[in-house]
Amino acid sequence: MKQKLRVIIIVITALFATVTFDSCSTVLKMPAKGFAKSSLRKATIKEGAENAGKTGKLGMKEAFSSTKVYAKFGCRSGKELCQQTVRKASQIPELTSTYLRKPMAIRQELQRIEKKGSIILSPKNMHVLANSSDSDVKGTLRGIIESYTGSSKNFQEFFIRLAKGDPNQVKDLLSNRHIKDYVNSAIRRSNEGHHEWLMCKNFEDFLTNPKWGKDGNFLALSMTELVQKTENVTFKIGGAHGTTNSKIFHDKLAEIIANSRTAHEVLGNINIYAREVLTTESYKEFRVILKDLIQEYTHR
Repeated sequence: MKQKLRVIIIVITALFATVTFDSCSTVLKMPAKGFAKSSLRKATIKEGAENAGKTGKLGMKEAFSSTKVYAKFGCRSGKELCQQTVRKASQIPELTSTYLRKPMAIRQELQRIEKKGSIILSPKNMHVLANSSDSDVKGTLRGIIESYTGSSKNFQEFFIRLAKGDPNQVKDLLSNRHIKDYVNSAIRRSNEGHHEWLMCKNFEDFLTNPKWGKDGNFLALSMTELVQKTENVTFKIGGAHGTTNSKIFHDKLAEIIANSRTAHEVLGNINIYAREVLTTESYKEFRVILKDLIQEYTHR
């Protein structure tokens, strides 16, 4: 009797984990269901809970990196999914009535930046910036950015060229929370009232993580372009950006980006996720925005 009772408790725990993982995206249902089976073999609720966390992370990676997921959409890779996105989005009228965005010219801008060459800061400038406080970081950083790029607003150019010169200097600067906060605010100020689909938190990773290769600079520059008005980011399960289910949405989006490996893959995976979680109108708008960015990347 005690054994049966213990099994029932474990099953309930497994079902609770399934709901947690499935609350934002149907793509994630299979890993969570897999956990429900495996948890029956565990001896305690504690062990079951620990496995729920591990399986959730594993499932996220498997769900968005395997060819099985792309096959659902008639594709063999993230690249093919991106091509499909452009074809289908081209059939949708431009949604200028709900979303007015500036023309994208990321490819040309990136070429211009890369032609200017790399930046390596002197030990003196590194010391000043790395140890700057909240009260003086804006003035100090702006001054150095302007001296290298010609304008204090060119923070993306500055960090892209700095990463080309010495990625460790980028890491050291952004380890100062005041500088990191300034960069995140600058990204958000570029499109105030918008959701950044590539997420501010990934700016440093795009520039310094070797897995992104040449795609890293493109993604870092695209961060202020792949954006959607927050009021238009609405979820199938209810709620919107900044309200109900927003944290779940952002947490899962962060994992999807982290488990991607190339620009094609990250754009394809974000597209899958957006299709699963956004309302029809919200996704239509997002797909048009994404189409423009994919075309920029494809023709660079």
